[in-house]
Amino acid sequence: MATSRLTGVDVARGLALIGMFATHVMPLVDMSGSEKTPTWVAYLFAGKSAALFATLAGVGLALLTARAWRARNSASKGKAGRSSSRNSASTSPTSLSAARKSIAVRALSIMVLGFLAGEFSSGIAVILVHYGVLFLMALLLIQCSIKQLLWLGSGWLLLSPIALFFARAWAYDNVAPYRTSGPVLMDLLRPETLLADLFATGYYPLIVWPTYLIAGLAVGRLLHENPGSWRLPWQLVRVGFAMTFVAYLASWTIVNRNWAHVAEAAEVRSQDLQSALVSGQGLNSLEFTPWWFISSAPHAGTQLELLLTLGTSLLVLGLCLILCRSLETGLKQVGDALLWPLAGAGTTTLTLYVGHIVALDVFSTGFASLEPIHRWILLVVIALLFGVFVKAKQVRGPLEWMIHSLATLASGQDTGSKTRRG
Repeated sequence: MATSRLTGVDVARGLALIGMFATHVMPLVDMSGSEKTPTWVAYLFAGKSAALFATLAGVGLALLTARAWRARNSASKGKAGRSSSRNSASTSPTSLSAARKSIAVRALSIMVLGFLAGEFSSGIAVILVHYGVLFLMALLLIQCSIKQLLWLGSGWLLLSPIALFFARAWAYDNVAPYRTSGPVLMDLLRPETLLADLFATGYYPLIVWPTYLIAGLAVGRLLHENPGSWRLPWQLVRVGFAMTFVAYLASWTIVNRNWAHVAEAAEVRSQDLQSALVSGQGLNSLEFTPWWFISSAPHAGTQLELLLTLGTSLLVLGLCLILCRSLETGLKQVGDALLWPLAGAGTTTLTLYVGHIVALDVFSTGFASLEPIHRWILLVVIALLFGVFVKAKQVRGPLEWMIHSLATLASGQDTGSKTRRG
């Protein structure tokens, strides 16, 4: 059952990657008519794919540090006997120290790749530097219990959007130039611009995004504690659906009752408001008014948007776990092989993510000649074929191999021999 658990996480990560491809190469708004209308890409993927990606980062880190976390908890509870002697090597401080070193190296490596990727003219708000900082934040959380993570995550969801509301307004007024498209190397010489983009003005404001990391860590701990459970994946589905439904219903009910006021605050035409709220585009003015708090638009960073996208993340992960476990149980090796394309892509998301950024710049002329849907299909096919390749050869992607090697060297032990997905 542990195999299906890891495969389920990989499949979910592969779906997140495919969703991010879609938002990067296809329009979120159809402007061919007299009114702007959101596309199916906006409804399905906008904001949700990136949130799933961040949530799975927490899940991966929880599984990566599962041994050290369990050993520490066992030691702190004073367990003795066979359990204590069996884990004596793991309960030493060096185990948790090695995990921290491994995570820190992964974080710094991902940040370097993020800065380099930001130099390509891909038109993409690159998430990698933010992603790396989230890994560094995880260093403060890997010792937390599941209960502590749940309380901390709930508090972060409720309070961090309030902090973002004021911090973003301050950044726009006091930081120049500010960025919203992702950090670049030049920003290292402008630390105030870099910090503003990372924490407040960018697409992935790190004032609120730890919500996903904390939730992922809690889910990863639960998966580790219940490796053979069918109940937990179904609970993720139910909880995820409930969170999504409540957030969506609450937001749209309040917005519909105040449609004219929200449109005026957002400075958009009344007939274009739905498109803006579904796609997340054209709402910059709304961010500076109290009406922003009722929005669940992609990348809004409000309580309702965090609740909705965290809900969709748990829903997708739960369904992927159920699918993989069902195929493993029913079809054995055949079922596992059917998942190779998505699961393989999910184990090499860093290589594929950076690769598609480079490709969109280097082969921009060729991509421009294709219809948006054809660009997406091409990227998806390449990702799935690469997924089959790495699964068949049982190898890592080039960037995953590099970061794993650096992390192993820094930690002084082979942290990835049994938990290579992190």
